[in-house]
Amino acid sequence: MTLIKIFTLILLTICLCINIYGQNNKIDSLLQLLKKDKPDTSKIIHLNDLSWEYRSIGSYDSAMHYANAALQFSTVILNETVIPSEARNLIKQIAQKGIANAYSNIGIVYHVQGDYPKAIEYALKALKIYEELNDKKGRAALLGNIGIVYHVQGDYPNALDYYFKALKIREELGNKRGIASGLGNIGIVYKDQGDYPNALVYYFKALKTYEELRDKNGIATVLGNIGNVYLEQGDYSKVYPVESDSLFNRALDYYFKVLKIREELGDKNGIATVLGNIGNVYADQARTPKVYLVESDFLFNRALEYYFKALKMAEELGNKNGIAIWLGNIGSLYTKTGKFQEAEQYLKRAIAIDDSIGTMNGLRQDYELLSQLYDTIGRYKLSLIYYKKAMVLKDTLFNIDRHNKMVRKEMTYQFEKKQASEKAEQDKKAAVAKEQSRRQKLVILFVVCGLLLALVFTGFIYRSLRITRKQKRIIEAINKDINDSINYALTIQLAMLPFEELISQSLKEFFIIYKPKAVVSGDFYWFSEVDGKQIIAAADCTGHGVPGAFVSMLGNDLLNHIVNVRKILRSDLILNELHNGIRYALKQEETQNKDGMDIALVVIDKKNGKLQYSGAKNPLVYILNNELFVVKADKLYIGGSQQGAEQERIFKLNEIELSSPMFFYLFTDGIQDQFGGPKGKKFMLKQLQQLFFEHHHKPVNEQKEILDKSFENWKGEHEQIDDVTILGIRI
Repeated sequence: MTLIKIFTLILLTICLCINIYGQNNKIDSLLQLLKKDKPDTSKIIHLNDLSWEYRSIGSYDSAMHYANAALQFSTVILNETVIPSEARNLIKQIAQKGIANAYSNIGIVYHVQGDYPKAIEYALKALKIYEELNDKKGRAALLGNIGIVYHVQGDYPNALDYYFKALKIREELGNKRGIASGLGNIGIVYKDQGDYPNALVYYFKALKTYEELRDKNGIATVLGNIGNVYLEQGDYSKVYPVESDSLFNRALDYYFKVLKIREELGDKNGIATVLGNIGNVYADQARTPKVYLVESDFLFNRALEYYFKALKMAEELGNKNGIAIWLGNIGSLYTKTGKFQEAEQYLKRAIAIDDSIGTMNGLRQDYELLSQLYDTIGRYKLSLIYYKKAMVLKDTLFNIDRHNKMVRKEMTYQFEKKQASEKAEQDKKAAVAKEQSRRQKLVILFVVCGLLLALVFTGFIYRSLRITRKQKRIIEAINKDINDSINYALTIQLAMLPFEELISQSLKEFFIIYKPKAVVSGDFYWFSEVDGKQIIAAADCTGHGVPGAFVSMLGNDLLNHIVNVRKILRSDLILNELHNGIRYALKQEETQNKDGMDIALVVIDKKNGKLQYSGAKNPLVYILNNELFVVKADKLYIGGSQQGAEQERIFKLNEIELSSPMFFYLFTDGIQDQFGGPKGKKFMLKQLQQLFFEHHHKPVNEQKEILDKSFENWKGEHEQIDDVTILGIRI
């Protein structure tokens, strides 16, 4: 494999790590990429990504197929002997991670299909590889997945053990999304044990974190779990009827919030779960003492309606655990409404499924429900048999020793966390003391060395005078080389910017003002036309001059890939992908690098009569029917680190109807921040908007000249403080 091919492979890896929104679009895109793949590590990544996406939409056979293909191909690459030494470690690491991801995907498919021993087997295989690679993020994810499998099986001590291990690593990494997930899982364990106060504590911690991340899926999950707590607390045998009614209403409120979010996300598994939970509320409400017979019948029917909706979706998805739950609930409800034959039929079906997949807690509940049915219809011998079976499982699940183990595991976690904090503080104090001692020694050393250097320096003065002229000539030559290099860099940067002749083929009336502060610029503008849509952007990268130019070239390249190659044509999704691409390319998860950019991006869709705008700190100004409008940008910028939003930023989609001719402006902050004028103050956005409004009706060349002269007159003798870019377009 040549060096060029290795760099190409690394670039492919960067591009592949950017998320594509919309699962069907993502699967189609991945399948297209897979067709073009050469037999290298990019194929491993695509195969694993396809497995994950198919699993997400419930296509488990396809998910398993692509995971096994990734596993086989990763093994072939790992054992490849004809790999140059300079690339061997990189290729080996990607192949090992490909095997780990394939194991993980296979384990998750087994989990959702109810084969828990296989799920744990493959998860542990993946965990071992992540430990060998010292991949903390991967280890935390696998520990959490294993905890979930133990949790479903009713092995609460092992579940908590793995949950707390995963939480500890995620706290070390500062992984807020992982922390939120772990907190929610711990809350579920406490809820399943009837410890509602602790469950709510962990749930609300998780909810707060998900809201900070604006993670709809996470928010929906936690809201549903909170609803579950209120549902269980609403048991009329534990509280007064009035209080019970209040708790049920609270549960319904949370569940309907969840249903709305799940429907927006198109999450069928989530919809099935919340439909069943709504049925649970109606079923429990029907049993409260204050409910009249007619109202009770109505509530039981509502409960059955929601149970059957949930059952149908679980069957479509092949979710055995969900099928067993809703079969059991329907059987229980038929018992309460006197339909005993139907009740026995549904409960036995639930028992058969729970027994086949090893769901101990579900099996215990089914035994209890069948025991209650037989007791109701006078078949006491069978009732006692199933009651005893339920008690055996209950003793296994809820014995005192297990409870004590769980308490000890949380205490161990809290103790280790406190111990780590104290050790870090002690290490900090020791480091400060060591640094002070080192500085004292350095002061003494510098004094002694200074005296010696003063003597030596005198001898060099005469010699220095002789070589000054020679140094001057060398410096001038170096400066010339540097200036020549920067001027050549300008040639490269200008070549990357879209030619105005190309833009004029799509946009008839437009102007561009582009004034770098130094020779090369941290600003850049970008244009493309794909599938009849015109995409225009104006961006301001971190810094100016050479550093800003490097970031601008990276941004230009990423936009070309996102829009022209991957055909992502919605303004908010383009910015989301650009953010992820900048963070990955500059390795901002592993380093302190915070470079990025502010950007305003517009998509003109004349076919549908709409203009889309999304912005990171840079607004959109447009004039329609002789009225000026300002669409504010999101306060988040592209790339870098900002208030815990490192992992993912969701930018807002703004849509404007193209009902009448309009003129819009995209610009960076260079002109509005420029100092000048009679009092040496900033130009300011308000003055810029006034210029736009006063002259928008004039020809574009005349507008450009007016804006350029206004900037130069305002600047006067002051130094230009930043790069300046303004784009004006009439449509």
